[in-house]
Amino acid sequence: MKKILIIAALISVSWSARSQDWRNEIALSYGQLSVGEFVYVLGGVFTGVFSLGHVTMENPRFTGVVSLEYYHSLSKVFSVGGIIAAESIWGNMISTSKEPDDPERINGRYDMMFLSVMPAVRARWFGKPRFSMYSKVAVGLCACFNGETSFLPGVQLSPICLEFGNPSIRGFLEIGAGMQGVVDLGIRHRF
Repeated sequence: MKKILIIAALISVSWSARSQDWRNEIALSYGQLSVGEFVYVLGGVFTGVFSLGHVTMENPRFTGVVSLEYYHSLSKVFSVGGIIAAESIWGNMISTSKEPDDPERINGRYDMMFLSVMPAVRARWFGKPRFSMYSKVAVGLCACFNGETSFLPGVQLSPICLEFGNPSIRGFLEIGAGMQGVVDLGIRHRF
């Protein structure tokens, strides 16, 4: 009986030590000011210019970018993983040569969805138990759906990232540029 208790105690201690390793992470985040939003704004500018002001884009709506991320730690500094990010953008194309109450004033609807899949690398350059700082680079593929499907490079460069909270559940703020946006806020679970 003593041997069974000793084995159970050793398994318990080794399991406890393993659970503190935190080698895997999954995160959910929300970002704003993404590449998709800039594409929409530039599209509106070019539409106005090339139509000589007869067509404008109005009532734009942006969902923001919702991202799901996974990372596996290779060391205390480097992690590798992947990001899936999605965003929808829509609005109306308006003919400025029609009267405001004319039903033919709306020329069409502008609908786009961006879906990005990007492998990522993260480097932690400052780490404490409740606060850390890191940088992230992700490069992959972005599918743009707007009536037809086109593929573009998907990139996210986030040089300044802050992470805070307890060791297993942490919040984060990332400042950068790309498919996830200029500002990205989220929550991460480490296991």
